[in-house]
Amino acid sequence: MNIRNSKMINMQTMAIILVLLMSAFMINPPSAFADPACGSDITSDTTLSGDIGPCSTPVGLRISNNNITLDCAGHTVSGTSVPFSAGIVSSGFTGITIKNCNVTGFFQGIYVDFGSNVNLASNTLDGNTFGIFVQRTSGAIFSSNTANGNSQDGVFMGFGASGNTLTSNTANNNAFYGFEDSTSGSGTSGTGNTYSSDMCNGNTVGNSRPGGLCGSPTYSTTFVQNGIPSSGTTWGVTVGSTHYTGTGSSITVSGLLGTLSYIYDSPVSGSAGTRYVCNAGCSGSVSGSGTESASYTTQYLLTVASSPSGLTPVPTASPSSSSGYYDSGTTVALTANAVPGYIFIDWQVDGTDQSLFANTVSITMNGPHDGTAVYKTPQQALQNLITLKESMGLPQGLTTSLDAKLNAASDSLNLGDANTAKNQLNAFIHEVNAQAGKKITQDQANQLISSAQNILNSIS
Repeated sequence: MNIRNSKMINMQTMAIILVLLMSAFMINPPSAFADPACGSDITSDTTLSGDIGPCSTPVGLRISNNNITLDCAGHTVSGTSVPFSAGIVSSGFTGITIKNCNVTGFFQGIYVDFGSNVNLASNTLDGNTFGIFVQRTSGAIFSSNTANGNSQDGVFMGFGASGNTLTSNTANNNAFYGFEDSTSGSGTSGTGNTYSSDMCNGNTVGNSRPGGLCGSPTYSTTFVQNGIPSSGTTWGVTVGSTHYTGTGSSITVSGLLGTLSYIYDSPVSGSAGTRYVCNAGCSGSVSGSGTESASYTTQYLLTVASSPSGLTPVPTASPSSSSGYYDSGTTVALTANAVPGYIFIDWQVDGTDQSLFANTVSITMNGPHDGTAVYKTPQQALQNLITLKESMGLPQGLTTSLDAKLNAASDSLNLGDANTAKNQLNAFIHEVNAQAGKKITQDQANQLISSAQNILNSIS
């Protein structure tokens, strides 16, 4: 036996004997028809109909006869943290059953000494120094008891406590050990007792001493997503340090242990140019079985470019997006900026030309889209203007005169003579204006003048 256990047992044994002697002279036996008071002796089968305490006495309830049952029926025996106090004591008796009791606020929740054939069943012992403290006892069966959050051990099996069976008990989040057994023998992990299906988790010093007296309880959690198509798109969630994936509306993760943080994947890639971004319930923690749910928003990619590529300044988008993705339904305004040495012609949206020279276009993000700002050099723009004019089927004489001015402007640009090119374009505009509504329709005139004016504006 180690020094800690030896000193503890001697000190606690002397204290309990003193407490029992003192309380024997202080407390009257309980009435046959009323719940016992703090410090009462239980001499016959007793079922509580209400809570006991808070008790400032050294003992909450004392078993004082063989072969009796104390059934708390789910009621609480509470103490006031009196040093070396015990919530329920059975010392020197056999055939005792203590069940369905909630015990809190004592040095020892349930104290059993010099006992045999004792049955502790379905008791809850939280907020004590020790939940269950047993010495010099054999043939006992402890089953389905819970001892959580005590300031030392959940269950302590001390000197002489051998030949007992502990089954399906739980001891979590105690400051020392969940289960501590100082005995030795041929039982579980070399102790003098048999442990079976006992659970422990989150105890500060260790879950059990020696190890192997208990296992860690596990649980399952279902993670649900709303907003991602239920087939064909892989999404996932990280629980603790493990990543889980699936393609349906939910992922069930089993075998979880303790309190774990989780975070849903975001963004989740869908088909080309489509992704899903978590916007609610995206992270948190789990500690037991249940369901967690997250919501996703659909986003689409807007690809913005210039033709030819590499021109600066680049087109702008409003609202802006560093990733290029926008929530479904968002309206985005694309603006083509002036580029030195180039003329903006039009926007192409998904390969379709938009209005000539309209440098702003609006796109509704109902799917992935491409927006390309098309630019030309003045020489290229002049050729486009010539092509536009020829497509109008103007009278031959007028066509010849306008061609002469445009070809002359093109030659001047090729020679680097910007001023002469401007004069020739202004002459073109003057002639078109003169013929508007006559040999040229007003709509045709507007198109030709607008194109020529854009070329003029681009010539430095």
